[in-house]
Amino acid sequence: RYPAELSGGQKQRVGIARALATGPKVLLSDEATSALDPETTQTVLSLLKDINRDLGLTILLITHEMAVVRDIASHVAVIDGGRIVEHGETYDIFTAPQHATTRSFLSGVTGVTLPAFVKDRLVPNAPAQGGEEVIRVTFAGQHATDPMLARLTQDMGIPVNILAGAVEEIGTRPFGNLLVSLPVAKAAEARSFLESHGLMTEVLGYVG
Repeated sequence: RYPAELSGGQKQRVGIARALATGPKVLLSDEATSALDPETTQTVLSLLKDINRDLGLTILLITHEMAVVRDIASHVAVIDGGRIVEHGETYDIFTAPQHATTRSFLSGVTGVTLPAFVKDRLVPNAPAQGGEEVIRVTFAGQHATDPMLARLTQDMGIPVNILAGAVEEIGTRPFGNLLVSLPVAKAAEARSFLESHGLMTEVLGYVG
């Protein structure tokens, strides 16, 4: 077929085949899925996974789509202003991002974005009276599916309001991100309880 007759996914597969024909030591994939629909994106990612596994070929994948990084990459480097600002295993970066740029990229991943009706009311300091503390709770590794929020409510009597969240999988390792709000008066006690059971917490702000 002529190139113009091929779909976007077919063109990408032809491009990958042409690159492999030279017997490269590293396959550079620059925004390979940026113009593809979700179904075709998964097809191309599956192909890249097969190439990595079957040929033992290292793939350097450049992308702004963190969902693609989550689905395929074993390691990730985050670049800002031409400099690597954070790097490591994908699982570690996703569960505990340190740099502001990394956090910005991950804000579009399901479960880590505050709903607008909460974000618009968020303030950096606790209200003088009452109010709630908004925190991110990260469930990683063996604790990813533990019912710790239920225990927080049942065992300690601390009400928890779930604002957003999801359980994801990186490679074969699950992790969960939940955004919740807690009464300010009980928030420190709640965070201490969660952290004592292997969970990570981060205070995002307060709402009146």
